[in-house]
Formats: sequence, C-alpha cells, structure tokens
Amino acid sequence: MVSNLHEDAPAKINLHLKVTACRSDGYHELDISFWPLYALSDQIELEFRPRCLRLACNDKNLPEHGNICLTAAEKYATATGIEPEWFFNLHKNIPLAAGLGGGSSDAAAVLRMLNRHYKVLSAEQLAELAVSIGADVPYFLDPRPAFATGIGEKLFYPEFKLPELHVLLVNPGFPVSASWAYRHLNPSRIGPGNNAMLDSLKQGHLDKIAAVVANDLEEPVLRKFPLLTIIKQTLLEHGATAACMSGSGPTLFALTHSRVQQEKIRDTIGRIFPFCRIFVC
Repeated sequence: MVSNLHEDAPAKINLHLKVTACRSDGYHELDISFWPLYALSDQIELEFRPRCLRLACNDKNLPEHGNICLTAAEKYATATGIEPEWFFNLHKNIPLAAGLGGGSSDAAAVLRMLNRHYKVLSAEQLAELAVSIGADVPYFLDPRPAFATGIGEKLFYPEFKLPELHVLLVNPGFPVSASWAYRHLNPSRIGPGNNAMLDSLKQGHLDKIAAVVANDLEEPVLRKFPLLTIIKQTLLEHGATAACMSGSGPTLFALTHSRVQQEKIRDTIGRIFPFCRIFVC
C-alpha cells in the first residue's frame, strides 16, 4: 500500500510589482519580486484511491468543482497518461483571493507531490504545465526569493545572501478579484521596470528596501476600499518601515526592524481593527 503524501504550500508577498506592458491575451507583462512566507502555509495530503480524483477542504467557501488543485491534477494526468487515483485533503490557512498566492501555491504543491511520486516530467516540462494553470504557479514549484518577468513565469533567483525580513500581514477579511485589479490599473503607471529592489536587497539595508517597496495595483484597490488606506497609514504611524499591498490585494504587508516592533504593531492593529486576520511571518 502506498503511503499518503504531504506537501506544504507557502504564501508569498511581492516586495515590488511593476506592470510593464499589456498583452493581447489579457495578461500583463510584469517586473516583480516574490518573497515566500513559510510561516503561513496551506497543507495538502494526497491519499491514493482507485479511479478517484476528488478534493476535500476545511474551508467551505472553496468548492470542489473548479478548484485549481484538481485542475493541476487533471493537467498532470493528461500530460503523463496516468490514470488518477488521487484524493486530496486541503487544509487552508492562507486567506482566499488575498494577493498571497494561496491558490497558485496549492496547485504547484499538487504538481510537486505528483511528480515526486511518479518522476515522469522534467523540471522544464513541469514548469510548462504550471504556467498553463496560472501565471504564479511556476514560481511556487520552487518557492524561494525570486525576481520574475514575462507574466511572472521567467524567474531569476538571486545568488547573494539575502537579508532577514520581519513581515506582518493584515488581511481585512474580504476578497479582491485579480482580474478586477488589473482592469482598473491606471494606464499611466505602465512602463519599464528597473533593478531598484534587486540592488536594495543586495545591500541588505531595510530602509533602502522599504524605499523601493511598490505595487502598481495598489492604487485602484485602495481607491475602491478606503479602509485599506486607513490600515496602511496606521501601520506606518505605529512604526512599520514599509507598508504595501501584496499582489492584487487586499492583504497589506508591513516590514519592521525587529520582532519586538512587529509584535507591538500586531497588537495595535488587532486592537484597532479586530475584524482583520493578522499573521506574523
């Protein structure tokens, strides 16, 4: 009998997100950085059952039909010719539609788990399969600090020593559609990227990193949800070195100089905005 398989699916933030061009297929060209947050991860268990392709989840807001995990499994089965015998149990910790990459990370975890077991696809083939599922999925095949261009699939991994970052997440408890955020992007913000974040991480000074934290999608989302502006201002007023929206939002992240400062801000935000979900990473 084959033992059950287990995989963690970490969240991510984008220290910077620059939209560099629109594409005719509806996607956008990006200059973007990924920073994984293993302290906030979903867990996926794979149980082998004959002639089965099912998923159970602790979050009832995530229906089985159309779930990205099953999409990933179906595409893997088609690409390899393997008959599914897979029952997935997904334990969600990452908020849904939050700008933290939860769904993409789950899908990549399914691909990693299946390919580790069957050993059929090369790394290149797996990456090609991943991008057919979603723009962020290739990143999560190997979730470590990275920079990306294209739609997020052309990845570059820094070889220098990276600084430790104290990250605080504040999720307001409502979802934001990524497609909505991109549709409402101010066209004047579209333009070439630069190496500012790469250079700042190489120097390793938090103040320099904070100075180049940015997200082109933040403006339309904060305009639609003024609460996010209030939360962001509160983070900065109480000592965060940087505060910004991750991905297409609505989750905000804050960078702090120390764990002590991070915990003080966490307590303050929790008291002022008790409806928010707060994560220390």
